[in-house]
Amino acid sequence: MNRESEEQAPFRRLTVKEGVGNYLREAIFQGKLNPGDRIVEIKWAKELGVAQASVREALHQLEKEGFVERRPNRGSFVTILSPETIQHIYTVRAALEALAVELLTRRAQPEQVENLQRMADEMAAAAAVTDVQRFYRGDLVFHQQIWEYSGNPIMPELLASLVIPLFAFVIMRIHDSPEVGHDLVHSAAVHQQIVGMIRQGDAVAAADFMRQRIDAFRPDTVGLLARYGEKLAPHKAGHPRKEGDLAR
Repeated sequence: MNRESEEQAPFRRLTVKEGVGNYLREAIFQGKLNPGDRIVEIKWAKELGVAQASVREALHQLEKEGFVERRPNRGSFVTILSPETIQHIYTVRAALEALAVELLTRRAQPEQVENLQRMADEMAAAAAVTDVQRFYRGDLVFHQQIWEYSGNPIMPELLASLVIPLFAFVIMRIHDSPEVGHDLVHSAAVHQQIVGMIRQGDAVAAADFMRQRIDAFRPDTVGLLARYGEKLAPHKAGHPRKEGDLAR
């Protein structure tokens, strides 16, 4: 089998870059790759049976999404967010998501509202059985759909670069710290309220509610990520993990 055939085999319906990107993204979500870990291109190329260039291209995309940061002359690392950066992200996120839901509410189509309702119902079902990974993945998709439905083509990409790393970080921590988490049932109820306000068509009230709820979740997220950051202190920027630590 030639190199091209080998690369296409694991990802027949995707480009190789997309398949590798999905694989690495999933590894981050599941905690197989942790914040501060160096992603060694040649190791992942061998593991996935693809060319090193495909891994490099996938890492460029993950960098755009906020999962990965490139450090000059040192390579690619899973992103670490400081508590200060998280605070700044939440400030911008609250303003932009409030705007997104306001724009959506002013133009919402019935099928869009029903789709959001289905997503909120799925989150509630996940919360009922304490399936935290399923819940937070659904939570992210719910918000991404609001950004898309806002009608502003800049909104999805801009918010994705800010919000996706936060969700990834939370999911990773809950993966290995099941005792730490938010009240999923309460959070699911909040998302039901968001859909209800969009359905009612009060754009200003929906925007205010979104802003308030994001601000309300900020302390929990900052506390969770700050506690994890303390555990990672020896491996933060400037003190990367040794390459040998990443044999997987």
